[in-house]
Amino acid sequence: MKTKLPLHVRLLMASVLIVSVCAGKYDVPTGESDPDGRPSSQVGDRTGSSPRESWEYDTMPAPAPSETPFERVNELSFEYNSHSLDRQGIAICRQTAAQVRLMPQARVMIVGFSHERELDRGLGLRRAEQVRRYMAGLGIDNSRLETASYGIEFSENSDPAYPHRMKQGQSVEIWILEK
Repeated sequence: MKTKLPLHVRLLMASVLIVSVCAGKYDVPTGESDPDGRPSSQVGDRTGSSPRESWEYDTMPAPAPSETPFERVNELSFEYNSHSLDRQGIAICRQTAAQVRLMPQARVMIVGFSHERELDRGLGLRRAEQVRRYMAGLGIDNSRLETASYGIEFSENSDPAYPHRMKQGQSVEIWILEK
């Protein structure tokens, strides 16, 4: 006969799992496989089997970063005409902050995008600022965080030769700057 764990123990176990997922210590299986046949997992909007992405934009966002972005560590999406973080955005920020804490010398650039049909042209920068504020609230020093925006520059660009320029409206990318 199975005994049921008390509610407070089940809640504690669930909260440990949630914190582990948000901190990136536990990858959530997606049921897909990478090219080598290993199971893939989802962390933020990136899969655990995805290679790190290098900076391939032809132009710099505004304001320009102090150094060239080195690798993208995560990305998150926003609702139409909004710069508020939803549950998934908060989880991605927490997971990214945990990664950044493991790199004490690294500086981070947060780049916002907006869609051309959104009413507010400054929404990309406000999205980046919202992510910066949240990550600073998680203990990442403000001096390590920079924000920038491409605004609507890549909103409708769908040239398959440049997959990094696919429709990116309503999003934020988080990059590590070169050392």
